Amino acid sequence: MNLSNFLLLPNRGGSRENDLKDRGNMASSTDIFDERIQTFLKNCSNDSYLDIGIGEGKFGKMARIANKKARIVGVEISQPIIDSCDKGIYDEIKKMNVMDLIHSYPDFKVGMVMMGDVLEHLKKSDGIDFINYILYRCEYLLIKYPQMYLQFAEEGPYDGHVSMWFPEEFEKFKCPIKINETEEYMNLVVLQGFIGIAKANKKRYKTNYESVRII
Repeated sequence: MNLSNFLLLPNRGGSRENDLKDRGNMASSTDIFDERIQTFLKNCSNDSYLDIGIGEGKFGKMARIANKKARIVGVEISQPIIDSCDKGIYDEIKKMNVMDLIHSYPDFKVGMVMMGDVLEHLKKSDGIDFINYILYRCEYLLIKYPQMYLQFAEEGPYDGHVSMWFPEEFEKFKCPIKINETEEYMNLVVLQGFIGIAKANKKRYKTNYESVRII
């Protein structure tokens, strides 16, 4: 697999005030929505989680608190971040480009997909393609992303934000929206994926998700 043209970036952030001062801490993420996310994960506990862009492992830790026995898989392109993460959080970490999932894993299912500070680092077209791809394979998709937040590629060509996203855009995916909120400069959206819809509406939807392996 050719990873040279990767688009996935590790989570980074910190407070809006300190972001420009703390460019080197690419694995960190602002704590905006942390309590909201933890509560949602607890109230919607799943047996499997996919953490896209593991960063400091914050979402993975939240998932482990929500379900200690769950299978939690991370996807991360940065080897230093993989090496530094708490190995007790994840059952497996896949070192790969987020877009490579589409071709490498055409058949899988997962309960909850979590994307924190990743979407804005993807080209807009890639972000739309990935959301369409992953909604077919999960019960819920949780995305945390900034709105109108300028970030240049000071740490390298892939550090910059290359696409803008707004809350109303997620209505276009025609999936039930469980959360769609804005706080300060951050946004949180949770979409119900096709497997979640199928489980809730078995008479209306038919799917072979029971026979598909968990990633």
